[in-house]
Amino acid sequence: QQSNTCDLTYEVTTPDKEAAFEFCDMQHPYSTQEATPGSTTKCKIIAELECGSSETLIGERCFLYDADTEIAFADQKCKDHGSTYSLHKVTSNFEQKWISSKILVNKEGRLVDGVPGQYVIVLRKGSSSRSKIGGLAPMTPNAKIPILCSAPAKARPEYLTSLASKLNGMGFKSTFAQDLAGVSRPFTVVRAMQTFEINAADLYTAGSQRLQRSCEAFHHGYAATPFDFKNVEDFKRVLKEAAVNIVAVPGSRMAGDTKPNIWSCSEKDGSPEVTRRSAFYFDIRTAEGTTIRKRAHNGTFWSPSFPTRTCGDMPRVAMGFSQYGLVDIPNNARLFVLCTFGMTYFLSDFFVCT
Repeated sequence: QQSNTCDLTYEVTTPDKEAAFEFCDMQHPYSTQEATPGSTTKCKIIAELECGSSETLIGERCFLYDADTEIAFADQKCKDHGSTYSLHKVTSNFEQKWISSKILVNKEGRLVDGVPGQYVIVLRKGSSSRSKIGGLAPMTPNAKIPILCSAPAKARPEYLTSLASKLNGMGFKSTFAQDLAGVSRPFTVVRAMQTFEINAADLYTAGSQRLQRSCEAFHHGYAATPFDFKNVEDFKRVLKEAAVNIVAVPGSRMAGDTKPNIWSCSEKDGSPEVTRRSAFYFDIRTAEGTTIRKRAHNGTFWSPSFPTRTCGDMPRVAMGFSQYGLVDIPNNARLFVLCTFGMTYFLSDFFVCT
């Protein structure tokens, strides 16, 4: 359908708006935009995310089922649909309810992870089924059953615009820029001084968990790196529009690189520029909440002549991004951080091993 909203009226009495919202939320796996209480309850429902024509949207994920597959090959079968797909793990009663009610193909069940042994979630309708729909039932490892795959849903353009508008009203101005997938994403500067984690016994560490936590208040928020931009010049543009000269970037110089700074401001670092840049890594937050490291050797990321060990009294093992590009900074630096938010993002899909 062209429209992503619909209005439903239920012959159910709700006493107030809170009760109306609670009732409406239980009737669908999408988002309730408005709820009107009374002798009849009116619900305005909006689908802020979207899936492919053969997929089913439930919550924030797109679901599809595949043909009878041996349990041992189930996850790879899902990956065959695309790198963002995986064998779905039921994580809540909400998912169990809507999977069992919306994805029915007259089959016995679906695989479920996270429980001892091999189990399926029963989806078959009719008196021939021995188990209750939505319940768990054991399955032998060599059994062939249809499997349920899922991937993060794509945000509709109006969803991100609406989300950014709400944050703007709270004082967080957002700027949009294209990511590696060509999707326009919102970015906002958190104007509070953030710090890197420092190990007192090792002056050459610069942890980035505090930077990430400062962005987690936003929906699917995380600290941005140059890899979040299709064109790194947009990173500079975002900072200029925010009137901010530099922000902290999650990442650091590789462990074990303990070259001291050169105190003299006139003496040059004799090592090749590409070697110095290859020693730095970004800490990339994945959609699953884990962290992977990606080398920061791309020359277009860096400000001219950086990184450099000259004219410094502290080891430059952390990274910041300025209006001129990436620079190496001491791990005791206190800076703002640039956050991106609104939807999960599989950055690792665009990485090429080197």
